[in-house]
Amino acid sequence: MKIKAFAAILITAAITVTACGEVKEAERPDAAETAASETGETADSETADDSEPKAADEGKDIPVQEDEVAEKDTASVYPDEKYAEETDKALSSADYTRTRAADKDSGDIVDTSVYKNADGNIVKVVIDDYGSDGLISTEYYYKSDDVVYMKQNKTDIYGTGASYNDVDLSDPEANYTENLIKQAEKVLTAAKKDSGKVLLYGYVGDEQGGIVKNAKVNLRNVAGDFNAEEITNGDGYYTFELPQNEDTYSLRYTYGDNLESSLNDVHIIPGTPEYSLGKVYVAPAGAVIHDTDTYLLNVNVKAPVNLKEDEYAAVIIAEAPNITLRLLSKEDGDDKTGNTIVFDPSDSKAGYVLFVEDGTNIGKDDMSGNLGKSSAIVTIFDKNGIKAAYLAPVGRLGTLWRVCDIDSSGNMAMSGILYTDTKDWK
Repeated sequence: MKIKAFAAILITAAITVTACGEVKEAERPDAAETAASETGETADSETADDSEPKAADEGKDIPVQEDEVAEKDTASVYPDEKYAEETDKALSSADYTRTRAADKDSGDIVDTSVYKNADGNIVKVVIDDYGSDGLISTEYYYKSDDVVYMKQNKTDIYGTGASYNDVDLSDPEANYTENLIKQAEKVLTAAKKDSGKVLLYGYVGDEQGGIVKNAKVNLRNVAGDFNAEEITNGDGYYTFELPQNEDTYSLRYTYGDNLESSLNDVHIIPGTPEYSLGKVYVAPAGAVIHDTDTYLLNVNVKAPVNLKEDEYAAVIIAEAPNITLRLLSKEDGDDKTGNTIVFDPSDSKAGYVLFVEDGTNIGKDDMSGNLGKSSAIVTIFDKNGIKAAYLAPVGRLGTLWRVCDIDSSGNMAMSGILYTDTKDWK
C-alpha cells in the first residue's frame, strides 16, 4: 500500500495543524486547554516579507513572531552541521521528553521533543506538526543558547517515507533570514518552560454501559514512593499528570459497595506525551462481566504465535467489529493488515508505524466515536512475552489510531493520536 504524499511545509511547536482540514485530536472532557501559542506559532502569526527567502520552494515561510526577542550575533555560529551530526550521535544518552498540545486557534496537534545534555542544557528540539497536508518535522540544534543548525523534513500526514524530503535551512543565500533565527530562539524559550509531563486519562463505567461519577481512582508506582488520588467527574472521566520518568504504575478503582477493580503494569517511559487508561468497570458482586483485575504486562502471557529471535507480533482485541491492525513501513509504504501481524523491525531501515483502523467508519464517518468505545487493546510480543500494551484513546473521536512508532532496532515510541480526516488513507 502506498500513502498519498502532501506538499506543505509548516513549523510546529506542540500542536497539529490545518487551516481548513481537520486532523485534530478529539477533545476530551475537562482536559486542560494547552496553549501551544507559547512558541508564538499560530495561524495568524506574521510571516516574512515577500522579499525574504522562503524556507522551501513550495512551503510556507516560517512565521515571524510579534514578541520581541533579544538580538544575538547568531549568524557568526550558524550553520554548524558538524555540531548537529555530533549531537545526533549522542542523543541516546540525552535526557528526553515529548509533550503534546493543541493550538487554540487551529486545533492542530503538535509534539515537542526536547533533548538535554548531561549538564541539563537543551541541545536539540524537534517539533512534529501533524497537519492535514502532511507531517512536518523541524529540528533545531543549540549550543550555549545559540541556534547553530536547523532542518525540516516532510512526509504525508501518516509519517511514512513515501514523500520524505529534507528541506535545507542552512544555506545563508537561500534560506538564512533573521526571522528563522528569531523563530528558533522562540522555540528554545518555550522548550525551557516545557513541563515534560505525561497525561494519563481514562473513564470509569458500570456494566450496564453507564458512566460512574465520584468513583475514587488511586494511583501508585511499583516502588510505593508515589501515590495520588483523583475522583471521576460527571462524565466518569479522570486524569493524572506525571513526570516523564520511566516508571510502572498500578491503579485501584473503588465506588460505594462495588467490588474494587484494578489496572496494573502501566509502564511510562520518557517520550510518552499521553497514555490512555481505557475504560475500567466497577460492579457489585454477582454482576461482574469484565475482569476486575487487568494486567497489561502479564509475565505469564506468551505470544499467540511462534516467533523467531528478532520477530515481533502485534495483536489486537476489541469489543467492536471491524477493528483491525495495519503495520506500515516508513521506508516504502508497504503494509500488513489483520488482527495478528508478525514482523521483524529490522526489515524496514526507516522503521514502522502501527495503526488501528475502524473498518466500519473509516473514510465514511471520521467523527465516529466507535473506536474510542471499542475497549481495544493492542499488545506487542517478542519470543519471550509481552513487550508493550496500549489501550485505545477512550472518549475521543476518530477512525484511525496511530498506536506507536517502531524503529529498526525494535524500540517503540507511543503516539496515541486519533485521526478525524482519513480521506487520503489508502
